[in-house]
Amino acid sequence: SVLAPLLLTYGLVRGGDDSFRAAPVPYCLAGAALCVLALVGVERRAAQPLVEPDLLRTRSLGGGALAQVLWGVGVNGVFFFTALYLQRLLGLRPTEAGLAFLPLALALLAVTPFADRAAALAGVHRSVAAGLALVAAGLWWVSAAGAGAGPLDLQPGLLLIGVGSALTAPLTVCAVAGVPEHRTGMASGLISAAREISGVFGVVLVGAVLSRRETASLRAGRTPDEAFLDGYHLGLRLAAGCVLLGALVTLYALRERTTTRPRDVRPDEWAGRAARDRDETPAD
Repeated sequence: SVLAPLLLTYGLVRGGDDSFRAAPVPYCLAGAALCVLALVGVERRAAQPLVEPDLLRTRSLGGGALAQVLWGVGVNGVFFFTALYLQRLLGLRPTEAGLAFLPLALALLAVTPFADRAAALAGVHRSVAAGLALVAAGLWWVSAAGAGAGPLDLQPGLLLIGVGSALTAPLTVCAVAGVPEHRTGMASGLISAAREISGVFGVVLVGAVLSRRETASLRAGRTPDEAFLDGYHLGLRLAAGCVLLGALVTLYALRERTTTRPRDVRPDEWAGRAARDRDETPAD
């Protein structure tokens, strides 16, 4: 569980800087895959596994964890590399670059209290998917910024990211709704781990793409700033694609649980009901 993300992260970083075909990158990626397979094998045979592999077969949990990772890849990528863009290309000081994200944070705080209501009205699968789609649209907007853009030009995209992220708030509760009550702690831990891992992979994956594109642009004769901008555009568009994929995953993974949920029940109440219904359902 420790070696797999370590090897994968190192392989992606080295691959972005050098080549994915140059040693030791292929060995790191293969080693990460082997570690995952070994972990699954050990957990299947353990009397008290850290995470029961069968839990991931639950549509809401497996899909929710994947959507959480895809969201984290996009959001963490934009935070890290947009700060570099603001400082390197626009010449902002670190404090000024940080203040550019303040409207995003305010939008997140303002909209989050209404996320449960949106889920109750439209269904959790629709409201969370809509939020992820807004995040993807915001990432695409920010990725279109040119060398002459200012901080204000980024604000529409950053606001979309803030509003969309707020609408994804019910994701964790609904992802564990189909899990038996005695496994909700394990399921919640899995979602939390997915959130933390996505932060690392977001920076690493977008950074690897940015670095590769920047190197290729430099070899093509472009200036350092132009090369960085090329990599920045491609990296954020990849992040937008990941988040949009997360929206599609959410529509599928949470659909069944939201179709029968009463509109006047909050997602946290519905989560408990769904878990009890799951326990009371007789086996075939």
